[in-house]
Amino acid sequence: MPAPPLPTFLVIGAPRCATRWLRTNLIEHPQVFMPSFDVDFFDHGSRYRRGGEEWYRLKFDAWEGEPCVGESSPGYLAPRHQPHTMAERMYDMLPDVRLVALVRHPVDRMYSAMFQEVRQGRLPADADLFTMVTERHPDVAALELVDAGRYAKNLYPYWRLFGDQLLVVFHDDVRTQPQQVYDAVVRHIGASADFVPSHLDEVLFSSRTTLRYSGPRPTEEQFRILYGIFRDDIDELEAMLGLDLSRWDPGAPQAPAAPTGAWFEAPVT
Repeated sequence: MPAPPLPTFLVIGAPRCATRWLRTNLIEHPQVFMPSFDVDFFDHGSRYRRGGEEWYRLKFDAWEGEPCVGESSPGYLAPRHQPHTMAERMYDMLPDVRLVALVRHPVDRMYSAMFQEVRQGRLPADADLFTMVTERHPDVAALELVDAGRYAKNLYPYWRLFGDQLLVVFHDDVRTQPQQVYDAVVRHIGASADFVPSHLDEVLFSSRTTLRYSGPRPTEEQFRILYGIFRDDIDELEAMLGLDLSRWDPGAPQAPAAPTGAWFEAPVT
């Protein structure tokens, strides 16, 4: 009996950017095979070294001949797992693989991530994210609330190694034009774009648990200040991908200088 296949495509994240929506809809495509769970192979050092290719192939043992084989693990863009290391692992094992990344307005993503941490009990229900960020609370770095939204930094290792094999799509577009996003992705991974999945108009979240959040939402001025943390990274993302992301820009804050991103860099280990 032949060994299960290795992936022809990977959805690499980012967390809180509609990766669940994409996986749910790709699984329905008749030309696509994907596990319904996060495989977390390239971001797990001991699993990658000890289990190796044999362990990884077994995650695709239910394959029935579909031409496009993939998996989705948002941790592949998590800074704590060192994207440069994960990109090199992928390139060593799967040099021809197609990559898909989803990104979202970084301040929106940061609040979505905070709500998830509240839901899971790692932050209190009245967490004040703006104060936590501007006062350099250690949980901001520990939970990567800022660093996971530095898309240029986290995507660069993949872009450098894989070039046009990397497709970046936007959470904004998932909400406003899901069919176009889906078609772009399936064409990128080599499947036909003439299939309409049943969950296309639903943005699915990783938990259905009701969130009891009692903390403050950001004011317009606070939103502008928080955006300033990401401004340099967004400029780099625009240059790297040849995109115009001015739609994200809420304008300059009226208050004194915004906090600098250097406060929140993840430690190098």
